[in-house]
Amino acid sequence: MFAPRLRALTAAVPVALALVFALAFAEGCKPKLGDRCKGAAKVCQDGKTMLVCADGTLQLAPCKGPKGCEAKGEDDATCDYTGNAAGDPCPGFRGFKLCTPDGKSLLECPADKWSTDVCKGPKHCSMDSDGAFCDRTRADVGDACSTTKPYLCSVDEKSELWCDASSRKYVVSRLCSGKNKCGTETGAVFCDDNGPHDAGEPCKADTEFCTADGKQKLECVRSKFAAKDCPGMHGCKARLCDTGKAFEDLGCDEGDLACTDDGKARLACKKKKSKDADGNPQETWVYAKDKECPGGCTAKAGKIECK
Repeated sequence: MFAPRLRALTAAVPVALALVFALAFAEGCKPKLGDRCKGAAKVCQDGKTMLVCADGTLQLAPCKGPKGCEAKGEDDATCDYTGNAAGDPCPGFRGFKLCTPDGKSLLECPADKWSTDVCKGPKHCSMDSDGAFCDRTRADVGDACSTTKPYLCSVDEKSELWCDASSRKYVVSRLCSGKNKCGTETGAVFCDDNGPHDAGEPCKADTEFCTADGKQKLECVRSKFAAKDCPGMHGCKARLCDTGKAFEDLGCDEGDLACTDDGKARLACKKKKSKDADGNPQETWVYAKDKECPGGCTAKAGKIECK
């Protein structure tokens, strides 16, 4: 008794639709989750849910955006998935990408479920003619990472981050304490580290600085800054550490004092007459022994003490 009715209906709609919903019509009911199907039909189950033909069966696709599910025809519908969240199923939408309503995350369907990726860079997530773009140039310590892009700036731009290969998480590689902080405007990570630093800070190999008070030199030892005292008259300047010790005939500036390396005498910077390479007379400032120190010569807090 259903055969004439089925033939009339299938004659009035496209052949593809008849194939998709033949079983449903034959049974006199609406298409439902799990029904067998062919093609790429999409129908609204209700105002917030769409049924999509994927892998031969009708599968559920939530439409949590404000427009929900809107029917465009008997075998076609649109799904507003802008409000969907990670873990929601996304049959039929594989490869789709869009920005979340707040513009701060990327929503994409890599396989059968939606996933989200927080876009912590200054441009966050944006849409253009090429689709959705996620700015991943910033991260927080502890965020998951890939060694294919080892360096990033922290969200507050005060640190350069490094992708630790063992944990696959971002850690601080150095502090960007200079006025320009950390940036990626040139395409590569730029870290202005020409600012104050302290012992114990993370650092990159072969880097060294003076402490803000100029009393110590910081040297990178096993990825951490270690402090070295600079008790001489000049302390630490321009990354040079005055230890308060020197050798005779070593160049110096007028007024400089130092101790001999063995600590038994004091050296003073004095003029010395000599000749240049062409034999012309010249005067240079060099350290010369100034005073014996039976009780020892020591440098302390920028002063040279001879006892």
